Order: sequence, then structure tokens, then C-alpha cells
Amino acid sequence: MLTFSEYDNATAAAQLIVQDVPNRPELIDVDCGTNTARVSWRPTGHNHAPIMHYTIQENTSFTPDYWGISFKDVPASETSYTVKMSPWANYTFRVIARNKIGPSLPSAHSRVCTTPVAVPYKNPENVKGDGTAPNNLRISWAPMPEIEHNGPGFKYIIQWRQEDDGYTEYHTREITDWRVSEIIVPDQPTYRPYSIQVRAANAMGDSTEGTTPIRGYSGQASKFHERSLSKFLLRVCFCAIYRTNRGSGQLHAVGQD
Repeated sequence: MLTFSEYDNATAAAQLIVQDVPNRPELIDVDCGTNTARVSWRPTGHNHAPIMHYTIQENTSFTPDYWGISFKDVPASETSYTVKMSPWANYTFRVIARNKIGPSLPSAHSRVCTTPVAVPYKNPENVKGDGTAPNNLRISWAPMPEIEHNGPGFKYIIQWRQEDDGYTEYHTREITDWRVSEIIVPDQPTYRPYSIQVRAANAMGDSTEGTTPIRGYSGQASKFHERSLSKFLLRVCFCAIYRTNRGSGQLHAVGQD
């Protein structure tokens, strides 16, 4: 900007600084271990807004079109970080830088890290036992995704036993389709308690996580069934009393002497 007068003149200048998201990081290498990987990168510019943190993303052969978060908030001072991997999987990694403006484009992806097989590390969650009819038992659980199988030959081992019949052995059923989330056990007594457990296993063996049985109940009678049963029992009871007393000409109500 220029200012003139009859005595002097002055000049001023202003510089406009435009901030933007960081440039994409440059992935340098990945050091693959048995169940961990160390990812290394370098920043390539923050565009006038300092980098606050990095996010390491992972991709596996089970979900090739999806990039999940391996670790979200790596400090800006770090240029390498160790992340965990599950057994029996192929992993690739990439890095994103973030400043106050937003995230950068992701880096190029790493080479593939392959992990060895192992037994499952956990069992299905949200195990429940109830009934869909008065004479069955439904056992349900949350399916385990493939990344948690840890090896080939994955299966669920479902066990149940009725708690109040004196029978101590569990019934067992195995399910080899990991997408299945329930089974129905038919021909069970109405509304009885059951001890239930669901374990995970694969070709290497059972899960390393112990199981604690949960209590579930077989199906309950419907309101209509309960009313019909009550009327039937009342009629049978009345007829029995009438037949017992008709010789004496007396009719006694239930509960009276």
C-alpha cells in the first residue's frame, strides 16, 4: 500500500498465509513380527498448520475393501510406531497425518505382513438362552468375525443342560458356519432353567479364554395356553369332587372340610 503527501511517502506490505491439511506422509517401511508390526514414515509438509498426530490404518485379506484403525493418535513427534496383529491374517498398513484443518490423504500402503495360526483368543459374547415356543430352548450369541478366528477350521461349541433334573452331563452341538448366531433345541419342558455356554475353537484347539456358564430358560406358555390350562384343571377338580360326594348328596368346595 502506498501513501503520498507533499512532505513524504510510506509503503506497507501484507503477506497472506493459507493453511491447509498436511501433505500425505511418505511410508518408509514396515517391520513384520509374529503378532506385531513396526510401521515407519516421514512427514512431507504441514502447510502452515503443525501436525497434531498421525493415524495408522490397517487392511486385511478378510476385508480387502475396508481400512480400519490400527492406532488412532500417534504423537506428532513420532515417525514410527508398533501395532498389534491377529493370527492367520495378511496385513497392509498406511499412515494419515492430521492438523487443525483436517486429515491428509493417506500414504501409500505397506508391503504385506503375514501372521501364523493360533487358537482363538476369545469366545462369543452376548450369549443368551430363551425360548420361541413353550417347548423349546433358543441359544444365541454374537458371531465372531473372521479376523478373530486365528486359524482354519473355526467352529462354535454350544453346550447346555437342564439345571433342575439332576442330569449333570452337558449336551453338545458344533456349528462350523461362523455367520450362524443361534440354535433351537426342540422338545424341552416349559420354562425350566438351563446352564449354557458357547466356546470358540479351530483346527489348533479351543479358545484360550475360559467360559463361565450363563443361565437361560426354555420357552414360557402363552397367556391363552395358561387360561385354557387353568379352566381345564378347574373342571377336572370340580368333577372329581362331585363324584366323590354325590352319594351323600353333598358338594364341597375346594379347601373346605
